[in-house]
Amino acid sequence: STDISLIVDSTPQITSQASLEGLPVRIPVIDINAIGAGGGSIADIDEGGALKVGPQSAEAQPGPAGYRRGGTLPTVTDANLMVGKLLPDLFPKVFGPNQDEGLDRGAVRQAFADLLVVFLLELQLKGRDGSHEREAEGKSKAKAVGSFHN
Repeated sequence: STDISLIVDSTPQITSQASLEGLPVRIPVIDINAIGAGGGSIADIDEGGALKVGPQSAEAQPGPAGYRRGGTLPTVTDANLMVGKLLPDLFPKVFGPNQDEGLDRGAVRQAFADLLVVFLLELQLKGRDGSHEREAEGKSKAKAVGSFHN
């Protein structure tokens, strides 16, 4: 990821509506925004039903779904693994709880299948009432959907 700020005439923009670790900061600070673009950046569906990536991150632990460390949310790394930009055979077997396994394409497919289910449920819920007020209901239903592992 990267942090950005607007500077006009050599002066950084200031805000008093910032937050740090989810807590409000009510003193003037430089207005800085994070853009998630790293390998651990998590893919999700936004309130408008579009795919978004970041700024939330899977971090090193649990990490991307393909790392076999308990991560279940799809990341940029997982997307690269899914489309073949990362080749599991070229990576050492350092993944999994004992750090002796390869990358897990099945877990990656499951993570993206779960995201697709959330997206489809959102479309269905939006079609019913024309709003996104039922997003939480859609996400909880998606967790109850069966496995898509091959």
